[in-house]
Amino acid sequence: MPGYVVADVTVTDPETYADYRALTPGSIAAFDGRFLVRGGEHEVIAGGWTPGRLVLLEFDSLARAAAWYDSPAYVEARAIRQSASTGSLVMVAGDGAAKGEGCVYAIVRHGSDGSGLALSTGGRTLVSARVPEVKEGAWSGARLSVLEFDDRAAAAAWRDAADAGQSGSEAVLVEGA
Repeated sequence: MPGYVVADVTVTDPETYADYRALTPGSIAAFDGRFLVRGGEHEVIAGGWTPGRLVLLEFDSLARAAAWYDSPAYVEARAIRQSASTGSLVMVAGDGAAKGEGCVYAIVRHGSDGSGLALSTGGRTLVSARVPEVKEGAWSGARLSVLEFDDRAAAAAWRDAADAGQSGSEAVLVEGA
């Protein structure tokens, strides 16, 4: 079962943050992780969540994600990020692996159990209404879902369908890495 990391970051010092961005890919790759989203364009589709820079990482397991987060290489990078930004970071076990390249993602924060989230317009459920572990900051909403779509048109069809109305209190569509 894959493990996912979702970060919502507001960069306060772009020059220092650039140092963090240079260190992070190597630390992620060392734990067989990959970027699914790395600050892509996003669109708020439900609720009042106004994210800054969104990042979505996928690891082979939640244990691998946690090992990366606590690794010496990432602890060093994390200190740089925390000095140059604010935000939140959560980890959650997934239901399925991502396709990745060229995809668009819906990140949904549920105020309730999130049941009823459907994909009648296509797409894949990567995380289905799970309670994430908050590693940094605050996380509004008790549960998290992550949906993956092959392209912007499929994501827009989901957004415009009745399914999106069931998505919970806050949802964002974001371009993949």
